[in-house]
Amino acid sequence: MEENVCNASLITLELVEYCPRNSTSLQNRLISKKCSDFSSCNNERLVYHCVRSEDSLVEVCAPEGHIIGHTCPLFDRGLGRVIEDFNTPCKECPFHYRSNMSFMYAECGNHTFKVNVTVDVDKGNDSCLPESNRVKRHNPCNNTTNTRFQNTIETTENVSENVTELTSSKKEENQQRFPVFILPATLVVVFLMVLYIAFACFTKRGNWKYKRQRRCPDPKETELLNV
Repeated sequence: MEENVCNASLITLELVEYCPRNSTSLQNRLISKKCSDFSSCNNERLVYHCVRSEDSLVEVCAPEGHIIGHTCPLFDRGLGRVIEDFNTPCKECPFHYRSNMSFMYAECGNHTFKVNVTVDVDKGNDSCLPESNRVKRHNPCNNTTNTRFQNTIETTENVSENVTELTSSKKEENQQRFPVFILPATLVVVFLMVLYIAFACFTKRGNWKYKRQRRCPDPKETELLNV
């Protein structure tokens, strides 16, 4: 069993975010990895692989294997080889294919991405994950508070308070100004009405007195006229 272990591949192990997606990207990775420069394992040459290993996606130079049974491949660090992962079925994968060609099947790549996300959630603190509906939150990852959102909230609250205070002061000011303007106007109107009534009474009284004098002449003047 030990003769199947390829420890040489372990020194080539490298975590990556994604596998090659076209021939150009594949050629660049092959040139960069230089698997042909490493010594063979039990007379098996090392070739480029991009597969899942435990919780991560890796690039590794390992002996070429054969994946059987419509499954995705997995790099076993204990064996130093790429083997079948029977826990990860692959509908688009053929029943039999070479291990170094697994990156061609998107289903295995998608599964790898989902596994990475799940592991990150399990290992991390749920409250450390970003949430779009949170405005202010305490971050237990670095014991800090999101000051940008906090400042935004404080600014909004201050603006709301200022608007409320300004509105209240305007109402009070208008209530104070209302009687100040009405009182002088009322006094002026009353004064003018009094003057008008007095003038009307005085004029009417004068006319009445004049008419009375004409209707009732002085007796002395009447005697003189009769003489």
